[in-house]
Amino acid sequence: MPNLVNPMVPQELLVVGAAMQSGIFDQLHESNYTIDELAIKLSLDFRALWTVIEALTALGYVNESEGRLYLTAETEDLFYNENSKNYVGHAIIHTFNVIKSWTRIPEILKTGIPPERERTKQDIKGFMAAMKKNAKEVAEEIVGLCLKNMPSSPSVLDLGGGPLNYARPFAKAGAIVTVQDISDVCAVMEPTLEPGEKLALLQKILLKV
Repeated sequence: MPNLVNPMVPQELLVVGAAMQSGIFDQLHESNYTIDELAIKLSLDFRALWTVIEALTALGYVNESEGRLYLTAETEDLFYNENSKNYVGHAIIHTFNVIKSWTRIPEILKTGIPPERERTKQDIKGFMAAMKKNAKEVAEEIVGLCLKNMPSSPSVLDLGGGPLNYARPFAKAGAIVTVQDISDVCAVMEPTLEPGEKLALLQKILLKV
């Protein structure tokens, strides 16, 4: 697992972040695969995938039994068990992208212009997971302070609140919540809405009752 006193930390984070961004961990979380099956499922180069799996195995993220790959218990806790004290989830993708961006600093020092970067669905998912992790400990307190002495069913506008980290606690507390964010974020969050959640997301109106 990442260890800040270990000089190999950047290398480990880059390998693990790349594996998460490529869907390797998500796929092995769903089922066990051989390397051949995994390469086909994710449309990855076999040799490159084999190299990454070897690294993940050596680092303790993946194990193999009778030719089939599976995640270790520690990895399941790290990425998929929100009740674990070690849980970071898909926020690792955001950390991975930040490190990648930092490697462009020499270029930026010469041009003064940040390089263009397209955000994939996994990138958006990782960013929102990072925001959720940061908001988790303070969301309920903020909602309580904002709604104190307010009438019942107040209207709340959450600008840039696509991850719904604050919108959901506000709605749970009885507020009528409208969230504004870019269309890509709304598209990622739409499938996460559950029946009964009275939330409206703009660019699109997303309401499941």
